[in-house]
Amino acid sequence: MGRAANRKWAARRVRYRLAGARERSRLRVIFGWRIALSLVALLLVAAPARAQVADVCTGVPDKMVCTGPITANMRFEWTAADNVPTVAVAEALTPRVYVDQATTFVELSGDTCTGAAPPLTCTAPIPAALLAVLNVSGVHSVTLRMFDPAQGLEGPSAVPFVLRSPPGAPSRVRIIR
Repeated sequence: MGRAANRKWAARRVRYRLAGARERSRLRVIFGWRIALSLVALLLVAAPARAQVADVCTGVPDKMVCTGPITANMRFEWTAADNVPTVAVAEALTPRVYVDQATTFVELSGDTCTGAAPPLTCTAPIPAALLAVLNVSGVHSVTLRMFDPAQGLEGPSAVPFVLRSPPGAPSRVRIIR
């Protein structure tokens, strides 16, 4: 009876080991798929964030082409003229944006400039009113002028850049009778 019992227990141990190996293999497959799906989901979520950070404009300064849509977290960026000596002087000027050679403008507020000496780099948030205009489907010419409120003078236009705004996605698509 001793040998039979030993054989019986030995057979059971082998079955348990095989079952454990099968279970571990099954778990590896399940967790492997879960990890792969998690990575894909992470990449899909991170992709739009990367796109928002990347520049929407390409080309050289005199022939800049930008592609919309423009979002609220984007900013205008420009290089101040060489005759603007300090950050304080640059921030005292009021940037004005003209779209499609219009005679009306939108003033940018909250502009900040950086740099120790000319040329200084300045940025400003895009106001909501301007977002609506920039995101109208079509090709737009956008230019920037600096206004000196102390003297009441407006400087010359910067070289305009082209903004291509694609049409938006339709909503509530359906078939009706």
